[in-house]
Amino acid sequence: MDKLKVVKFGGSSLADERGFRRAAEIVLSDEGRRFVVVSALGVGHNAKTKITDDLITAYGELSGGESKTLDKVLMRFAFLARELGVAFADELIKTRKEILKHRRDKAFIISRGEYLTAKLMAKFLGFEFLDAKDFISVRNGELQVKKTRENFLSLDKNARYVIGGFYGSYDVFKKCKCGATLRKTQKISLLSRGGGDITGAIASISLRASVYENYTDVYGVQNSDPRKRPDAQTYASLSRAELFKILESGAQVIHIDCLKILAESGIKLVIDNTFDPHKKNTEVLF
Repeated sequence: MDKLKVVKFGGSSLADERGFRRAAEIVLSDEGRRFVVVSALGVGHNAKTKITDDLITAYGELSGGESKTLDKVLMRFAFLARELGVAFADELIKTRKEILKHRRDKAFIISRGEYLTAKLMAKFLGFEFLDAKDFISVRNGELQVKKTRENFLSLDKNARYVIGGFYGSYDVFKKCKCGATLRKTQKISLLSRGGGDITGAIASISLRASVYENYTDVYGVQNSDPRKRPDAQTYASLSRAELFKILESGAQVIHIDCLKILAESGIKLVIDNTFDPHKKNTEVLF
């Protein structure tokens, strides 16, 4: 069996059918890519908003009644599933009921973007779905590294998984009505925006991956903003310190906390383009 690779796809490269199919091609082209992390659907050709932003809007609407934006979110997943040939109606009905049940829980509602994207990708790939709430320990927006690493010990590194980024959970203990025993429940909690990168990083060190591949919709790390400079050049390789300086200057290629998690891990980080992979990417050594 090839060495395990953790691969993460960002929202902008998972906006539509084209992005899903390209991501699947990348995953299935290498037996080592057995652990996949996905962000929620992003902006694409047929979508002008990110699913995460739509869910934030839906939360506000639900506090006052019904939400047309929630309907829009679920219809977008329904349309994408139909294009991919994946049966997904039951999952969307179930998720709608859960969102209405938790209409006052902002973190729960927002997390459904990653949850549904991971569910859909797992079905499309034929991989096992992992609910991030059972593995990623997050409290007050901070990743609980030790607890999270312990949660990953139960996984078979030779199996194939898909997990949603950006969210996790923490344990809440409540007294039963009799008052004698404590009942443990999970409370959904979010990482900061871009936290799917962190999910990929902690999965990489927990599973002792050889490589953490982070796919976006641009060519690796570039020496200027490609949206403003079409002639921007991609760095073939960078040290951790060099990338840290670039991120500190405001570049949003990858979440800066990934570098802290991967520090001294020996895991190679590769930042690549979902739509033109393995051509102009950036390798970062730790």
